Amino acid sequence: MRHATPFADEALGSPLRLLVIAPTATAEAAWGAVRVEMAAVDAALSRHREDSELILLNHASPGCIPVGGRLRHALALAWRAYRSSLGRFDPRIIGALEAAGDRAGVPLPSSPARLRPEERWLRADRHRRGVLAPVDLGGIGKGLALRWSAERIRRLGVRDFLLEAGGDIVAAGSAPGGGWRVSLAGPDGQRPLAVLELPVASVALATSAQTRRRHIIDPATLRPVDGPARQATVAGADPAWAEVRSKLAILAGTPAGTERAWWYGADGRLRATASAREWVAWEALSPSASSAAC
Repeated sequence: MRHATPFADEALGSPLRLLVIAPTATAEAAWGAVRVEMAAVDAALSRHREDSELILLNHASPGCIPVGGRLRHALALAWRAYRSSLGRFDPRIIGALEAAGDRAGVPLPSSPARLRPEERWLRADRHRRGVLAPVDLGGIGKGLALRWSAERIRRLGVRDFLLEAGGDIVAAGSAPGGGWRVSLAGPDGQRPLAVLELPVASVALATSAQTRRRHIIDPATLRPVDGPARQATVAGADPAWAEVRSKLAILAGTPAGTERAWWYGADGRLRATASAREWVAWEALSPSASSAAC
């Protein structure tokens, strides 16, 4: 019988957990690699520490400064997400986050009262980058941290593991008793809405939720989102893009029809796309959730 070695800590302001099925020395090396990667991402992308590369970039706005590879990659992904979503995903919302109470404690230049669509807000010149207004890369940063940590684990020869940071997950291989099973918690973080069985060899899950902190901002209004979806979980091959799509699902009110996604509405009902329903091993028995499939 195979056994999973558990590890737990905190990183990027969230609980961090790793389950590894590997010899003890390899499992410990995998955990060390994850902690190194999380620390590197925090130093590059955090908006909660004065010395991060992101804070230095925001303070230099609109000028260009040299930045490292992690920040360059995160900015490029944010720009692609902005373009592919026609501006619905927009990281230039720090001013609105602060106004909503999600304060980082690091003073930043003022953000625009309105966001200009189609504006080329990212400037690039070799290893130098510049932004026309301060940006937040929190969700994308966590997704990339999971992506890069998983890559480090795989380079150690580990095939079976589950890595979680603040509810976002990368699962690879299988658990000791079969497929990985994960709990889908509600926006309150307490009661589980469902248990998902992950039948594929490798998958990422990202969850976005509009909690009491109201930190998901609609770029069109620069106000907290107040739509029909309170929480959305999206499955995909990459945790960073799953994070982007889960945010877009909150902004749109529902996920795209082709996605494997689960979402919890303001009406107290749990819903799932047809492909996502296949992964539900257990669902909370309540009047609001029992007939929620769609």
